[in-house]
Amino acid sequence: MKKFFVILTLLLATKVFGQTEEIYRLTFSDKSNFKLTTRLDHKLPKTFFIIDTTEAWNSDRFWLTDFDNKNKEQVIKSIQNDEHHPYFHSYLFSDTVLDKFFSDKEKQKLCKKSKALKSKPIHLKGSNYKTITSSRNTKGFYFVTSEPIISDDKEFAFIDLTVFYKETYKQLLNDTYFGTIGIVFQKQGKSWKRIAKKDWLIL
Repeated sequence: MKKFFVILTLLLATKVFGQTEEIYRLTFSDKSNFKLTTRLDHKLPKTFFIIDTTEAWNSDRFWLTDFDNKNKEQVIKSIQNDEHHPYFHSYLFSDTVLDKFFSDKEKQKLCKKSKALKSKPIHLKGSNYKTITSSRNTKGFYFVTSEPIISDDKEFAFIDLTVFYKETYKQLLNDTYFGTIGIVFQKQGKSWKRIAKKDWLIL
């Protein structure tokens, strides 16, 4: 019986790993995910360079602390004129269509899951993307990605990206932030399909 559970655990881990790799592939192989990089008269990169360590999740993607112990609808009304509030640039469920797929309880669970993920090394390589160890010898665009999150029901997947742009090799990190990209996929049959994308240009 113990051997059965060990095999089952290994099979489940392999499946989750396979889904994670598929989300990375779908994200970086689809250039339409990166239209943000064409803002401010820039050109879409031919190759997407990705730092080989994942970043911590921005938990505001799933749930805002402003909602805790408060009437969520009242909070939303109170921030409608504050374009810099995370509700507008980070919170995925400000998209009212996407919002209908998830209860508040599910959003809070995703938030908790995102906070539990730690940075880890990754190795990605495709026809138009690859991981790099450092941005030191890079000019132009490069990206830092989160680890994908798969919802408990295995129906949705989320990935969060930070976009950097270097004009010179020695440019300071704080001067290179360009934007963020949050992407949501839904399982449709045996395939994943992007159903939402949230871009934010950092000015």
